[in-house]
Amino acid sequence: MEHYDEDELRAFLLLYKVNAPGSEIVNRTKHLMREEMAKTSSAQTWQGAWLSMLVSVSLIMSMGIFYMLTVGTILRLTLPPYTFELLRHSIFAFTAVGGCFLIGLFTVFFFKQFESTRAEIR
Repeated sequence: MEHYDEDELRAFLLLYKVNAPGSEIVNRTKHLMREEMAKTSSAQTWQGAWLSMLVSVSLIMSMGIFYMLTVGTILRLTLPPYTFELLRHSIFAFTAVGGCFLIGLFTVFFFKQFESTRAEIR
């Protein structure tokens, strides 16, 4: 590989000239960019609704868990010890069901977002 002197390289690169783009290409590029910006801004409207739904479901689930634990503590003090095992298993079951519900919502949200980006590409 040859080594060029910096001055030779500069002189070589100054031989090339690049013309300015035509006004038609500039206007077309601006128009396409505005269309792309409009697509991205419209995609965020449904995402806000999904996000608020996920947050509200998470809050409802945490309030339900808090209620189960509070009532479970009161019932543990008042009920006989053998019934506490049933209560403890039901608390775990309700927590698992709520977790599965949240995982399902996240999955639907992911595929909905994947579908909308795939539709925008076409």
